[in-house]
Amino acid sequence: MSANVSDKLFTSSRQFFPRSDGDVSSTADPYVSRIPVTENVSTTRDLFDPLSGDNDTASMTADPFVPRSGYDFPVLGMDDGTFVYLHSLAIGSLSTSLICAIITIVLSFRTNNYLTFFSKWSRSERYVVYMAICDGVFNISHTIEHVHGLVVFGHIRPKELCAFYGFMVTVFIGAQNLLVNVIAISVLFIIYFDKNINFGKRDWKLLLYCFGVPFVGAVTAAANDQFGPIELL
Repeated sequence: MSANVSDKLFTSSRQFFPRSDGDVSSTADPYVSRIPVTENVSTTRDLFDPLSGDNDTASMTADPFVPRSGYDFPVLGMDDGTFVYLHSLAIGSLSTSLICAIITIVLSFRTNNYLTFFSKWSRSERYVVYMAICDGVFNISHTIEHVHGLVVFGHIRPKELCAFYGFMVTVFIGAQNLLVNVIAISVLFIIYFDKNINFGKRDWKLLLYCFGVPFVGAVTAAANDQFGPIELL
């Protein structure tokens, strides 16, 4: 009776799992499964395996960002859409400052004779002209840089032009800072010590310190390739 039942079960199983030519050879024992093991393992694996790419470690793990130069970094304002606003605001501020510097220089030389700049002009009047020149040259070079960035809508290229902008900014911003420092020290000596600092004939000591120091520093930086997008690798 049990043998008949097992034969019926085997016949039913053959209807759902037909045997191919590569099946395992049948056995006389009806209780031994006739279902090919290899086919079932493959079918079961296909049913439970995830879709292609779901467990792909390479696709799930992003490659780390390794910049090779400054050009690999995104430009400020590109991601959030403020690029044009930032440059436009900078150009407006620089242009206003440039106009003020030009007006200062024009009025200074209109009031006094330029031939007597070092002989009859007071030291404070010369200070004003020096400050206006530093501010004006910086504004011109930096305005051109911002306009260039807006035109190309990205990084400044070639690298040499970007380095030139950096060189100009370094020299004249440095000169302006040193000049402010000298003016403050000069005022201190006049008020508290009642003494004028000797800057030499035609203010050569003052001009050499204020313009020479940042120029030497900028040349050193340029010689070591510190301006423009630096190569990182």
